[in-house]
Amino acid sequence: MAGKKGQKKRVWSDDEKLSICAQARVYGVSVAQIAQLYAVVKEARGKSPEERVALRQAKAKPVFDALELWLQTQLRKISGKTKLAEAIRYALNRMPKARGYLSDGQLELDNNTCERSIRPIALGIGVALTGQLAQV
Repeated sequence: MAGKKGQKKRVWSDDEKLSICAQARVYGVSVAQIAQLYAVVKEARGKSPEERVALRQAKAKPVFDALELWLQTQLRKISGKTKLAEAIRYALNRMPKARGYLSDGQLELDNNTCERSIRPIALGIGVALTGQLAQV
């Protein structure tokens, strides 16, 4: 019981509660919009590059535009020092490059396919390095 004497109960201020709720809302909305983009990826699977571009322009571009605008709006509403603001700035800084996905039917929204293909190589290198280090 002596150890509990110095502990204080954490009391959340109204501002902190609002901040936590706002951050949860931002995460929820952005994840929902990203899920919409991946629904387009799924729909485009197996189509020609030209068909993918047409589908992306029709379905993904409006979501992309809305997400970018929404993130810019949220960034103005929150403190610039939070981790959430840092994550939003990170996403916004990468938006121009990511837009290439909308106009090139050969590009993917992410690099998961590439990462899956090199995973065995990376694991093999890790095992080889670990084995060499263990011998030293």
